[in-house]
Amino acid sequence: LKEKTTYLFISIVGAVFHNVGQIFMASLILDTFLWPYLPVLLLSGIVTGFATSVLLKLTSPVFQKLHIK
Repeated sequence: LKEKTTYLFISIVGAVFHNVGQIFMASLILDTFLWPYLPVLLLSGIVTGFATSVLLKLTSPVFQKLHIK
C-alpha cells in the first residue's frame, strides 16, 4: 500500500476530509444545516488537493538537496 500511495492521493483525500470536517463542525456549532455546501467544497478540495500535490512535487527535490526533511 505504501508504494502505491501518491502525493496526489494524499493531498486530495486530506483536502476533502478537511472540508467535510469543517462542514460537520460548523453545522454543530451553528446548529444549522450546511450540508448543501458539500458539493462545492468537495470540488474545491479536489482542486486544492491537486494544486498541493503539484507544489509538493516541485518543491520536494529542492528541499532534499538542502537536506531539509
